[in-house]
Amino acid sequence: MLVLSAVAAVAQEVLLQNDSFVAGQSVTFQGGFVAAEMAGSRLVPAGTAPWRVNRVQLLFGGATSTQTITLHVYDDTAGTPTPGAELFTGDFAVTGSNNAMQEIDLTSSNIQVTGPFRVAIEFQHAGVPSVASDLDGTINATRNFIFSPSFPGWLQSNLLGLTGDWIIRAGVVQVGLSYFTLAPCRVVDTRGGAPIGGPALQGQETRSFALTGNCGIPATAKAVSINIAVTGATAPGNVRLFPAGQAVPTVSAINYAAGQTRANNAVIKLNVSGALAAFVGQAAGTTIHVIIDVNGYFE
Repeated sequence: MLVLSAVAAVAQEVLLQNDSFVAGQSVTFQGGFVAAEMAGSRLVPAGTAPWRVNRVQLLFGGATSTQTITLHVYDDTAGTPTPGAELFTGDFAVTGSNNAMQEIDLTSSNIQVTGPFRVAIEFQHAGVPSVASDLDGTINATRNFIFSPSFPGWLQSNLLGLTGDWIIRAGVVQVGLSYFTLAPCRVVDTRGGAPIGGPALQGQETRSFALTGNCGIPATAKAVSINIAVTGATAPGNVRLFPAGQAVPTVSAINYAAGQTRANNAVIKLNVSGALAAFVGQAAGTTIHVIIDVNGYFE
């Protein structure tokens, strides 16, 4: 049996947004922008990096003329008003509409992000059409920003009197992982003799194993292909493997009877520090030895 707890077979696009706008609701089109000013929205993807930014959506209206805007994408992992490195910039012609979301296709741009990022709309004109903000009476202040050379720099948009969130969204897809083979290598043996040794695991214990840096597993590895074996169990039970620091799963990597030696193969996701954890589903006060051989990794 192959346990697939790490790598998704199909990447699904997720639409990230801070706003609460629903089609048909009222909005405010912010007409006070002038050339070189920007409206920016900080977006936070969930899951394992990296992600590819496929598209940007915005509600851009107040007038029906077509205007060129400059789209910027910045790294925003620091979470400060001023974003990090610029990842993309490009000019796009957008026609104002008061009731239809406009969309900018970025699939050919291969914009990859590794965490929170900021999408900013730079105006090349004054007034409307302009980006909209919602009217639900709340604002994610640390996720909505205005840039103006006259400030100078970036400010949270609520500091300039805005009470809504920019309707700027982005569709992201988790980038697929590539598999790399390794010569089979014993990375964990709680009996001793491996880079990561004992003592034996206790029943109901959760123990973390930092795998990266051992057996050729690089720091960039997101998941590992392994063979897990158990021996010397003093009670029947199971071992569950999962990224260290996450909740213990209900699905086991291997099940066994007391005294039985068994093996199984699995693909297990690592946490951001390159560690996996093992939980021993045995009665408290009992023990078992766990052996893990690695034969490949994903990054």
